Amino acid sequence: MEVLNDKKGLPGIFLAFVFSGSLSTISSGLNSLAAVLIEDIYKGLMERALSDEQQGFLSKIVSIILGGVVMLLTYIVSYLGSILNA
Repeated sequence: MEVLNDKKGLPGIFLAFVFSGSLSTISSGLNSLAAVLIEDIYKGLMERALSDEQQGFLSKIVSIILGGVVMLLTYIVSYLGSILNA
């Protein structure tokens, strides 16, 4: 950021690139985890077929729940301290 400080707008664009890359990675991870949970666990336990609309809706719900769990876990881990202190 200090190198690009003399150019107007470049630090903001660089920061936007970093945020968009991290959000894309998180989104991909949540979607793939939701797909695995639906395909392997839900369909394995319920033993019934889901329509495409039902599967899409369930995928969105599972992604929202997983996102909430991840946010809760990051909040809890922030109070645990560093692993280097152990």
